[in-house]
Amino acid sequence: MDIYQFIASLVGSLAWPIVVGVLLFVLRKQLIGLAIRLKELSLPGGMKATFEKELETGRSIAEQIPPEAPPQLVPPAADEESKLLRLAHELPEGAIVLSYIDLEKALSDIASKLGMGSKFVNQRSIIEELVKRNLIKREAARLFDALRGARNSAAHGVGEEQVTSSDAIEYIRQVHLLIGLLHTAEAQL
Repeated sequence: MDIYQFIASLVGSLAWPIVVGVLLFVLRKQLIGLAIRLKELSLPGGMKATFEKELETGRSIAEQIPPEAPPQLVPPAADEESKLLRLAHELPEGAIVLSYIDLEKALSDIASKLGMGSKFVNQRSIIEELVKRNLIKREAARLFDALRGARNSAAHGVGEEQVTSSDAIEYIRQVHLLIGLLHTAEAQL
């Protein structure tokens, strides 16, 4: 083997690792974003961990809402609430999704009053408009984010881990708290 064959062999052996290294360097920001999103999906039982994290975030945010200004809670009808609580015991994920639908309806009603009318309006933009108008506090927007994240984890989760009925009841409590804040804001429009 002469020097030319050695160099050709060396270049041939290093070509793919160099190409992969360059691609990793060029696409590093996109790969980091992808890795962050996949971290929650790739772990066994990741849905449960993500749901519990979002629920705990919601719980801590709900505790920050000032007690001196309680929201005007509009409780669901007794039969609807009992159905939701029964569902929380039988199918917690279903109770979570149904309670989030109540939140979506409250946001839709507010969107109409804000002149955002279309049912295709981003829910987050409705929340941001309420914050901008000082009708709700930033904590309420953070609670909304936590509730949406927890609902997504519960609705799209797979695996052996399941949401417990006590988790679902806590989620429903937080949704009702946020709906109460939204009704208070809506009354000021």
